[in-house]
Amino acid sequence: KYLLHNENKNCNNFLTSKLNGLQFTSKEAKFLDNYYANTKDLFSAQRNHALTSICHYIMSHCYLGGRLYNGQVMAKLPHRLAHDRNGGLEMSFNMLDIPWYNYMLEKPWEGNTVTGIDAINLLEEEDLVDVDVCYIDPPYGKDQADYFHMYSCLEEYVNQDWPDINAKETIYSKRFSSSKEYEKNFTYMVELLKPIPTLMLSFNNGSWAGIDTIVDILKQFRNDVVTYSVDYDYQYRQRDKEQVTEEFIILAR
Repeated sequence: KYLLHNENKNCNNFLTSKLNGLQFTSKEAKFLDNYYANTKDLFSAQRNHALTSICHYIMSHCYLGGRLYNGQVMAKLPHRLAHDRNGGLEMSFNMLDIPWYNYMLEKPWEGNTVTGIDAINLLEEEDLVDVDVCYIDPPYGKDQADYFHMYSCLEEYVNQDWPDINAKETIYSKRFSSSKEYEKNFTYMVELLKPIPTLMLSFNNGSWAGIDTIVDILKQFRNDVVTYSVDYDYQYRQRDKEQVTEEFIILAR
């Protein structure tokens, strides 16, 4: 109730002043700015959970599927409001679900570590000798490889108190945007993972390169590389049903 209804005197109007009219109505932007200010009164784990919950709520209403809006998952405001799902209505935030009780009872963060750092930077800094298995789900490349740009509206909202984070993410988000850069950075990432005895990776046949090319790179650093084909049903629009996507899991040791 506090997050949703407390009128915070320290609200900084970040969305209201910078992003209003692009993805949010004035009423939505005002609510989200106030919500963000209210999260500052929580302790760290609660605040992270509250910000994650609001991002999931926004995504469920503002991502409409299909073609991305200028490379971003947030639909343009007029398109979102006119969509059959919304019928011209703004987000009410009445159905925002934050399961505090289970979250606080189970304390899932205990014994785990979550980082917000670029993957390659993390591998350069971390001691990996005690890691047994690493699962990697890299971007498939092409237009949807720059995750920071795809989610930039939410990234800027969540990190508004830490502008240096956004600046760094903007730099590193281009690592996998082109095939040439992708191969260089992917090869370097696999090299950094050498101390870990077992790697698992997921790709599909719509990735930045063919599965044989990906396997060849892995074989530069691994003696045993096995590819498994996985049955996975993608939900395509009617006009795209002729596309056939094959999913792969790669085990490298």
